[in-house]
Amino acid sequence: MKRRAKWIVLPIYLLLFSFLFFGHTESDRASDEDPETMILSLIEERDQPSVYIDFKKDLHMHFDHVYLFPPYTVESEQKKVLGREWKKIQNIGIEYRDDINLFIFVQNGKISNTILLPQEYKIKMTQPMNKGYEIPSAVVIEKNSDK
Repeated sequence: MKRRAKWIVLPIYLLLFSFLFFGHTESDRASDEDPETMILSLIEERDQPSVYIDFKKDLHMHFDHVYLFPPYTVESEQKKVLGREWKKIQNIGIEYRDDINLFIFVQNGKISNTILLPQEYKIKMTQPMNKGYEIPSAVVIEKNSDK
């Protein structure tokens, strides 16, 4: 009887281990992918004029706040919103660019991620963006038909 129980328990342990191992590596793979690549592939693979994207659920991102800076947003404005200068943003140079929108994800007062979204995509929100540039964690993104 004990020998039979041993043969039943062993495959169950192996099966549980397999589920835990493969589930963990799949989530690691998702988190290792670049957020910019993920968002663009989500938009393109759905092949619809507009796509609802929830950054936390669809991109598996962790953040407290998300900000959207449109083209030509000056560095002093970014500093006012974020509370300090960030080298990561300065290297992007959005104040001189008209080809991108900049999403900044902040967690615990630090930038956790940035996404550069090309101007060929338009961001739609249920409510207008306030002066603070903070937006909801879910937005509708559509591809501009004229680009």
